[in-house]
Amino acid sequence: MRFHTAILLLILPFSAIGGEKRVLCDSCVLNGHLRDTNMTSFVIKVEDALYSPALFKDVVAWQGSTPGTPPNRATCMVTLRIGGIAVFIPYSAYADLGNPDIPNGVSLTQGENALNLYIRGGEDANAYIAKFVVVNGKLTKRELVPANSTDSAPQVMTFNGNVKLR
Repeated sequence: MRFHTAILLLILPFSAIGGEKRVLCDSCVLNGHLRDTNMTSFVIKVEDALYSPALFKDVVAWQGSTPGTPPNRATCMVTLRIGGIAVFIPYSAYADLGNPDIPNGVSLTQGENALNLYIRGGEDANAYIAKFVVVNGKLTKRELVPANSTDSAPQVMTFNGNVKLR
C-alpha cells in the first residue's frame, strides 16, 4: 500500500504541470419523442463556455450581448440526433450565439415539412431567438430574430446540407 501511495504522489504533481488547458463548459441534454415511435426520438445537446478570445477568435459580431462587446458565455457546441441519426450542424451556424439560455431556451418543434430547433439567449434589448431548420435530416438554414421584436426581418444563414462529418 505504501508503494502505491508514493507513486501517486509523484504522478499527480507532474500531471498538473504540463497538462492540457481545460475549458469550463456547461451543457444541457434534452431528449424525447416527436411521435410515439423510436424513429422519431431525439437528443439535443447544447454546450456553452465562458468567453475566451482564444476560443472564439473567429467570431466578429456576437448575438446576445451589447454590440462591440463579447458575451459572458458563448455557445461552443450544438448537436442533434433524430431517430439515432446525427444531423450535422456546423460551427458557423451557432458560433456567434452568446449567452444562450440553457436549458430553458432550447426546444424542438415539428412543422409540416421540417423540424425546428430553437435556441434563445441574451438579455433585455440584446435577446435573440435562433431557429435552426432541418429538412430530411439536414440543416438547411438558421433564422435569427430579436426576441423583443416581432416585426423584424430575420437574419438568414443558409446551408446546402452536403457537408458530412469527418
